[in-house]
Amino acid sequence: MSWFRQRQSGGDNSHQIQAARDVYISKGTQPDEVVRICTELVRSEFERFTATARQIVEERAQEFVENYMCRQADVAPAAISSMEQPYMQRALQHAQVEYASSGDADLGSLLVDLVVELSQKEHRGTHATALQDALTMAPRLTTQQMNALTVVMLGRVAVFHWRSPEEAISAFRSHFIPFGDLPSTGADFRHVQGIGAAWIGFSARKTFAENLTDVYPGLFTEGFNRSELPSQLPEVVVPAAEPDLVKFTFPSARELKLVLEAFGIDEARVADCLTLQKSGTLAPDIVTDTILENVPEMSSLITGWTAWSIFELSTTGMVLADAHLRSRTSGNPPLVL
Repeated sequence: MSWFRQRQSGGDNSHQIQAARDVYISKGTQPDEVVRICTELVRSEFERFTATARQIVEERAQEFVENYMCRQADVAPAAISSMEQPYMQRALQHAQVEYASSGDADLGSLLVDLVVELSQKEHRGTHATALQDALTMAPRLTTQQMNALTVVMLGRVAVFHWRSPEEAISAFRSHFIPFGDLPSTGADFRHVQGIGAAWIGFSARKTFAENLTDVYPGLFTEGFNRSELPSQLPEVVVPAAEPDLVKFTFPSARELKLVLEAFGIDEARVADCLTLQKSGTLAPDIVTDTILENVPEMSSLITGWTAWSIFELSTTGMVLADAHLRSRTSGNPPLVL
């Protein structure tokens, strides 16, 4: 069974497997040899199981290998040769055993994505090391806990290049709602910290709207008078919703700062622009009401967000959240560690 059929162009599972085999051959790698290597990697592990359990795990391991080969050929065919490296074989071995033991297709697809992502990274780099840690950590997290990591990443790490509230509302539907089922017990908080996926930072708890307006102060805004702009700026404003007012083209404070600095604007005027950007920001309760009027399904996520707003993600937590995000959505902002 293909775990990625919805992400691919179509065709039944046998056609996808044959297409993957053709890609491997085109790269000078024999697909049967890949299957043999993967089988050998887990043979000694499965020999310890009882006959009934061994049959189950061997079938699941085969299913994992088929999905891995299809995904590798589809996403990163140029990295197929990385499988000859010991660190990649170790990653494949661990991922196969974990999926074969659980049989959880969601976990299986996540592990496949992590292995394929690892194949494209420089070995021993920070990203590759985090991916290898993530392969060990993923089976130890519940779906709800993975949702929490993903929501924290979306709210505090990812940078969306929204230009209007409407674009943000659309992203809430496509990228946030799928992860709205969040855990809320002390055991969940302790577990996520205990395995090293995240930790409690020093910042105060914030509501979803408070965090949103901190990161994107120019998104939900009344605007300001053009006359308030510092002198000699490039054209970086557009009309606001309020008549005769304008707002910055870039709602994100981080993005606005980078753009102004790229134009050579001095530090004092950049600071004035950032202050001006915040001056028209709507109150958090108004922002919350606006979001819920347009996307009532955000209610549970908004409620659950506050408890998780104080968490900082480790690099491993970030790559896990990114993989979980990609498993359910497309058109995602790139992860920058």
